[in-house]
Amino acid sequence: MPEWISCQQRLPNYEQDVLVWNGNVITVARLVLHEGEQYWESDDDVIELISPTHWLPLPEPPTKRK
Repeated sequence: MPEWISCQQRLPNYEQDVLVWNGNVITVARLVLHEGEQYWESDDDVIELISPTHWLPLPEPPTKRK
């Protein structure tokens, strides 16, 4: 099972959807670089309320059964 990665240790690639954790909330977000500034972005805007401390790559989606 994958382990959470500290944001102080390493950040994900830009525009890569990952799970993020701030000690209270887990949500899907991506790290974005815009005009020299990096920030976290989320489709549900929850991330604007938090500063992630850890992240985890998303698992591969299930494959179709034949």
